Amino acid sequence: MSNALTKALTNADRSYFSAKQAVADRAAEQLLARGPSGLPFGDSSSLRNAKSQLDSFSNWVFAAVRPICNRIAAQPVGVGLYKTDRAAMMFKLLEKGMLPPISRLTLKTKGAGDVEPLDDHPVLDLLADPNDLQTSWGLLWSTVASINLCGRAFWWVTEGNEELHLLPTSWVLGSTGSTRFQSWKVQPPGHGETIEIPSERMVYFALPSPSDPWGSVSPLQTAAAAVDNDADILRSQRAAFHQGVYARHALIIGRQPVEGLSGGLRPRLTPTQHRQLINAVRKRYEGLANNEPLILDGLIEDVKTLTNSPHEMDWRESAESMKSRIMQAFGTSSYLVGGTEPGSRAASAVAETHFLNNTVNPIIRMMSEAMTEWLSPMFGGGLKIWVEPCVADDADLRIQWATLLSQNGSLSVHELRSLSPFGLSENNAFDNQLVGGENMKTLNPIQRGVERMVQNSVASLAADSGRFGDVLPALTFSGGNGDR
Repeated sequence: MSNALTKALTNADRSYFSAKQAVADRAAEQLLARGPSGLPFGDSSSLRNAKSQLDSFSNWVFAAVRPICNRIAAQPVGVGLYKTDRAAMMFKLLEKGMLPPISRLTLKTKGAGDVEPLDDHPVLDLLADPNDLQTSWGLLWSTVASINLCGRAFWWVTEGNEELHLLPTSWVLGSTGSTRFQSWKVQPPGHGETIEIPSERMVYFALPSPSDPWGSVSPLQTAAAAVDNDADILRSQRAAFHQGVYARHALIIGRQPVEGLSGGLRPRLTPTQHRQLINAVRKRYEGLANNEPLILDGLIEDVKTLTNSPHEMDWRESAESMKSRIMQAFGTSSYLVGGTEPGSRAASAVAETHFLNNTVNPIIRMMSEAMTEWLSPMFGGGLKIWVEPCVADDADLRIQWATLLSQNGSLSVHELRSLSPFGLSENNAFDNQLVGGENMKTLNPIQRGVERMVQNSVASLAADSGRFGDVLPALTFSGGNGDR
């Protein structure tokens, strides 16, 4: 099984895949064994639409989804160990076989203090280098794209937790199990046989459907009509350009005298004569450098202007309406994709805050809970895995907070330096020093830091030569207010 999937992943373009949470309420077993239509659960219609959904990743759909993918893919992933007594007791019972599989347990904490963050863990190593085809950034980016396009995404973790792959949603045919997901049926392109992957080896992301406990909601599907209409508008414009006639001028051929016919007869030119005449006029008058009066000879009787601009089927109002519907379905503002700027800097900050709070961070929370639910048991359980939430970067707000904290002596020099736009690194000369507040009444912390740097240098020289021992105690600097 692993070899077949690995070969398929190697030969296919990296894409997107699908999943959802287990339902284990024994009291509702008969109900959950059947879908909303009353038919036994197995294949999902939303999974059958996956290929067309993935193929729609272009135009305004791509523009709307890309900012979401970029934001989440840039966020760090954290791993923490549950340290509550309740969690520890549960995992001890689990090891003794006295509890159901950890994949059906929901371990929740009451506060951040219940989880001890880990700087090093095999989960972090796996996510940092998931497989030979993708980087950590690419894995998260494609996963978020799949969630927005298909409503689902699947991570397949190989035996031994050596590799993690994002399976394209279009490869998944359905699942087995009545009240919970027991396995997933996967069929890569070019493979005639279906591969069953146990749910214990899958990390299952899904935007839940309120009408189907096994299903999911695809943001793309909610805007399907707008996406189709927008594609039709583009096709109609393209057809207008390809099929339209955009000649700027018409050359009127003069009538030739014919015996017995009043007014003469306008001759019919052959295709060769048409081309010769057009080439002659272009050679003589085409371009700004040849902006001379047009001289009509006996052959050409008149020149008529047909139009000053090519005809275009614009659909401007309809196109703008379709764009708005698509962007709103994904929760992305036009401003975020290079559209019209908001009226002010404050409006820009509010637009970004709304985008993070209503679009990005809800997806981050869903992904974090899914990783904790499905990935943690593969590494023995007891872990909380999360993607760091996004915070809007408002420069004015940061300055206001820095001012408030410094006025109350609650901001260290290191923290103040990190807020600067100059990329200032930490300097041990300012360790444990606060900015502002009571500190300013004794000695400016910047001056104190410089003094410490000089004292350290002199002390080093004194230790080497023994000749500067009397200099060090007397070396001080005056503060900004005259204090020493």
